[in-house]
Amino acid sequence: MAKYGYIGNNPDNTPVVIARQTYTATASQTSFTFTAGYTPGYIDVYLNGIKLLNVTDYTATSGNTVVLLSGAAASDSLEIVAY
Repeated sequence: MAKYGYIGNNPDNTPVVIARQTYTATASQTSFTFTAGYTPGYIDVYLNGIKLLNVTDYTATSGNTVVLLSGAAASDSLEIVAY
């Protein structure tokens, strides 16, 4: 009988929780409030399915608000994923 081991944490024993929220932007909207909260540095932000770069495209330092450096167009889809 084969035995399996893991380097690091067993995948069934992980404390990672993922929270996701999607928004439909209004014209020139730059600020989005993430109700679940996040730890700075542990989020991904997507605009119309394209991953944005922290500092280059947005700032996320408050733990609950993401601010785009350029305003979104009306009806753009913004998704925030926090780990």
